Amino acid sequence: MIFRMTIFVLIISIAAACSRLSPQSPSTSTGRHPANTSQSPVMIKATPASTASDDIRSKDFNNIAYPNLPDYSDDRVKRRKNLKPGEGKPNVIFGDVTGDGKEDAIAVFGISNKGSAVPHYIYVFTLEKGILKLIWDFETGDRADGGLKKIYPQDGNLTIELYGKDRYIGGKLYRGDEALCCPEWFTRSTYRWTGRQFEIIGKETMPLKQS
Repeated sequence: MIFRMTIFVLIISIAAACSRLSPQSPSTSTGRHPANTSQSPVMIKATPASTASDDIRSKDFNNIAYPNLPDYSDDRVKRRKNLKPGEGKPNVIFGDVTGDGKEDAIAVFGISNKGSAVPHYIYVFTLEKGILKLIWDFETGDRADGGLKKIYPQDGNLTIELYGKDRYIGGKLYRGDEALCCPEWFTRSTYRWTGRQFEIIGKETMPLKQS
């Protein structure tokens, strides 16, 4: 009898020990879910597509303001006027003149007057954050005295050709050394944008017949 009781107590003790050693579920032993070791997806910000505001050709140059346009309607005095949007219709030339690889715009106005003079007024625009910005405006001379022959972008610079010897923007245009009607020479000058202004970097005078 004593032997049987001893065996019974031994069996109960072994069963109790095994129940304490059995593993518990992770969700009940810690109260937490297993850590997620997978990496989060990398978010790549898409580059916005070019919009119309990024293209200077999309701008309506007939409907913007033009300041300081010379007015020769009065023979006694030279005046300036500011054209409101819709009042100006220039000839516009596109191309990079600031050296950044993007197109700029050159707006050319013929200046009306009561005489036979043929001066021009030029506006140079670039785009800054999609907005037109005027970076230079100037007046040319008249026919053989620095009159405009041609203006165009070239290799990221601005090239201006004026009739007459040694005629360039920033220099003396009116000299009277040639017959106004019949220029025999022209001057080609090149200007580079510095970020603040245009500076002349080259100039040459050539016979008109060789152009």
